[in-house]
Amino acid sequence: MNLKEYNKLCRKYGKAKFNKKYVFEVWVKDPEFKTHAAAQARASGHRFDKVPSMQADLDREGQVVPGSVKMKGSTPVLMDGYTRYYALVRKEEQTGVKQYMLVSKYHHSKGMTDIKWLIFQWRMNEEHLTSSPNTREDYEKFIAKLYESGYWDDKFGFTQEFDLIGYRDSMLEDIDKEFKSIFRSDVVRRIVERVLGNQDYCPDFWTYDKTSATKAAADAVNLEWSGTKTGDSDNGTTVYLCAMDATIRKDQVSYALNLRHSEITDKTNPSPNRVVICFYEKSMEAKDRAYLSRKRSEVIETIKKYKDSPVLACNLWKKIEEHDPAYALKLKDAIKFSPANEATLWNDICFLPQDKSCESEKEVIWATA
Repeated sequence: MNLKEYNKLCRKYGKAKFNKKYVFEVWVKDPEFKTHAAAQARASGHRFDKVPSMQADLDREGQVVPGSVKMKGSTPVLMDGYTRYYALVRKEEQTGVKQYMLVSKYHHSKGMTDIKWLIFQWRMNEEHLTSSPNTREDYEKFIAKLYESGYWDDKFGFTQEFDLIGYRDSMLEDIDKEFKSIFRSDVVRRIVERVLGNQDYCPDFWTYDKTSATKAAADAVNLEWSGTKTGDSDNGTTVYLCAMDATIRKDQVSYALNLRHSEITDKTNPSPNRVVICFYEKSMEAKDRAYLSRKRSEVIETIKKYKDSPVLACNLWKKIEEHDPAYALKLKDAIKFSPANEATLWNDICFLPQDKSCESEKEVIWATA
């Protein structure tokens, strides 16, 4: 265990009582003290480069924290604390003096399953002060072991074969809640998709449905929007999400017109909303970068048609000027309106990132139409 876990248990039970009941010494070279190679949940084996610094720390501070063991009969099997173990072995070899390791059977007494031991080992490494924290490779190995064990099948009540995308998204949500790490969400997503190993996840591209597109828009660092559904207004920004395989329908145009009109009637809103229309491709399966580029170009051309429509411009300003001519002038100036250019439907146009090779997951791609 690590220092944080040990201190928590000492506060709960009292240090003297905890040590008396659960902690004991084991000679590090005792034949009965069986090491458990698989317990060191590292992708590239143990970090032996950390052993000298651990030995120096033990010489200076002593053994502050016991390692954790599970018992096979009367035989302790080391489950964590391997850096301490190797540091003590090294010291005995250097000095010829027998070295004893403090170990705890507390977690064994709680009936830990193999899966619970795996999670315990990962958490102890993640919060370690002296040894090294989990690397990306360690994290991927940990996620893979949990998946292979059926951990998420049991937790969700279904397998990925039943619902491919739903299983992946549920995994991402659970990992973010239970096993959050230092790695960015796009890194974790790539790890999960690699562990699941199905090409339907489009390893070269992000793909979206309405729910994941909304979350991606809310997570975008430069949208300044935290809505929960398309059309939500937040922080002075309204985002309208549209799949690229759909046309810009009349109801979407009408939505933008009505939003602008509502700004006149809502006196609690002193300034015009910034309206962003954000496009995404639902699926990139069996599609390439040329397809993505072509679809984005088509969307921009469609947007231009609406921007250059005098009919739409006249309909909008007729409504506004009838209600409040003075405010119509103020609004026109604020959003740089000109009768020949209906730029007021959407202040900005952007695309959700989809090409993993060149687009950051949290940066939308702005388009000028």
